[in-house]
Amino acid sequence: MKFVNAAVRLIIAGVGASTVYLALMEDESAWDTLPLQATVAVVLVQLIRTAFVLADVNFSATWIEVGATVYAVVQGVLLTVRDDIPALTQELFLGLTVTQWQLWVIPGVAVVAWALFGRSGPVAWSWVLIWPLYVLAYTGGFAWRGQAIENAEYPHAYLNLDSLEWRGVAENGLVFGLAVMVVGAALIAADRFIPRGS
Repeated sequence: MKFVNAAVRLIIAGVGASTVYLALMEDESAWDTLPLQATVAVVLVQLIRTAFVLADVNFSATWIEVGATVYAVVQGVLLTVRDDIPALTQELFLGLTVTQWQLWVIPGVAVVAWALFGRSGPVAWSWVLIWPLYVLAYTGGFAWRGQAIENAEYPHAYLNLDSLEWRGVAENGLVFGLAVMVVGAALIAADRFIPRGS
């Protein structure tokens, strides 16, 4: 089973890394977008987990995989709902663009990988309060950068201080932070209440 686990994770990492590469080839500023950053987090987690699986080392920091999965799911859902999707048009495969893979497919398979192979121990409820800090820092940092640096572009419309002012950006950041808390709590609850396979 460990080789199936490792193979699935390597496929996810490979596809994710391909989307990152193609996104950056099409637009270097894609690095600033949530889909690319969430995909990088998922890729790194999958590679680390693969190394631990193949080395037969117990990976007890499940909160890392759950956190990356939560970020990926939340950014995919919220950016799609808000129609705030980076305009990358490069097709990867299955008729989907790089951005569509980063918004929908990578988060989905990250959840599946975690559900099938990543449930190695319970995640503390306290992480629900810590995971939103990245989203809040991202929101504040890029909103500030857009104002402080001349000709800086906002990677997402929800960060645009020129049109939303600080109150609108803060509200958007809080929505993202709350979404991270809700999805994180849902995954922790699922992990605790759904029996693990033997």
